[in-house]
Amino acid sequence: GHPAAGALLVPSPNGLEPECSGVLVAPRVFLTAGHCTNAALAAGGAFVAFGDTLSTDASTAIHGEAITDPAYGHDSADPHDLGVILVDRDAPVPPVSLPAAGAADGLAQESIAPVSVGYGYSLRQGKDFVYDGARHAGSIPVVSQTSTLLRLDGPGAHLCFGDSGGP
Repeated sequence: GHPAAGALLVPSPNGLEPECSGVLVAPRVFLTAGHCTNAALAAGGAFVAFGDTLSTDASTAIHGEAITDPAYGHDSADPHDLGVILVDRDAPVPPVSLPAAGAADGLAQESIAPVSVGYGYSLRQGKDFVYDGARHAGSIPVVSQTSTLLRLDGPGAHLCFGDSGGP
């Protein structure tokens, strides 16, 4: 499941490397976090890839232009921590259907556990993060919320580096 959940890849001396997760919201629009698009701009490029197991091969990734919300204040708690990658060609998967405005209202009160999807690092070894290349999904209960933030927590639940921007 979750074919529209993809990964933002950025160039590095070792080729393309995963930076963040995101979701396709239109055939050529990949939504992610603003701190992720800023990282792509700093790295000098943005590529998007999809699949249950991610390939970082530049021939399968789709090149795009990273754009960060101009109101973003460089803090991941900022409600403007939004960015998009405008990809050069239609993605090979259909975009998601976005929920209606206000659909997330009351999730904490109703003890709803939405599914989080991403390509985050799977293991930490000292200061290094090990990336397994798999798209993971898990339900994490909403414990509190504001108009711009869902706070998620639960037994064994965690989001990892690389999950930022994911649906």
